[in-house]
Parts: sequence; structure tokens; C-alpha cells
Amino acid sequence: MPTWVKVILIIVLVGFAVLVAGIVIAARWVKSQGPAIEQAGKDATAEAKAFGQGKDGEACIAESFRRQKAATGFLDQAKVNIFLQQCLDVATVAPETCKGVPEHTAIMDSVRWKSEECARRGRANDQACLQLISALQVHCAMERSKSRSSPSSQTSP
Repeated sequence: MPTWVKVILIIVLVGFAVLVAGIVIAARWVKSQGPAIEQAGKDATAEAKAFGQGKDGEACIAESFRRQKAATGFLDQAKVNIFLQQCLDVATVAPETCKGVPEHTAIMDSVRWKSEECARRGRANDQACLQLISALQVHCAMERSKSRSSPSSQTSP
């Protein structure tokens, strides 16, 4: 067997071993941290519902952006996204909040809208803002879906 084939084979085997080790380490971490992550999600949900009670959607969005500035990692970002989604679910969201928000399926419109929305909020070129605004887009899509399926929006034969 030529030397170059042996070198390539060794590189592939080492890469595979590193990949397997990474998967094992990630699985162990998730298993050990799972209950804490689940509790953090429940806490964020309860906090969001308490905060959103009696407030408007813009208060939820503003509070989410405030929290996002203090977020330091992936899990903190996830908690902020959960906070926004759950807060909007209990808050009074004005119809204007979702006006102009594109469907997720309109990819180019979504990218453009998210960028413009973040720029409008003083967070241009901010990846964390784009992720948070995605939570607002999901909320608006769910609201549109609810209004389409409600009995009052369906016509009778």
C-alpha cells in the first residue's frame, strides 16, 4: 500500500475517532445537564407569563431585548427566545405588531424583514437580534394560523 494512502487512512481514522469522542462527550453533558436545562426552561416560561400578564406585546419585545444584552451564551439566548414566545402568548399583542411580518416559508422576505427590523431597533448586523426577531415571526405565524382556523373566520356553506 502506498504511503500516501496510509497517511490518508490514518487521517480519516483519527478524524472519525475525534468525531465519536465529541458525540460521546456531548451526550454525557446533555445527560448530566438535562434536568437543569429543563428547569431553566420552566423558570423562563413562568417568568415570561408573569411578566406578560396585563402588558402589551411591545413590552415583551423590549424586555426580551434588555435580557438579550445580558445573555452570555447559547443557553441564555435560548432562555430569552423562550421568554419572548411565552410572554407574547399571554400579553395583548396589537395587530400592528405582526403587520408586515412575512411567513417563514418566504425565505428572502424573512431575511430582509429580520434585517430591517433589527436595524429599526438599533441592532443592525446583530446575529442575536436576528434570532430573537425569529421568535416574533413564529408568534405572528401562529396568530395568523389561529385566525385562519377559528370558526368566525370560516365561511359556512
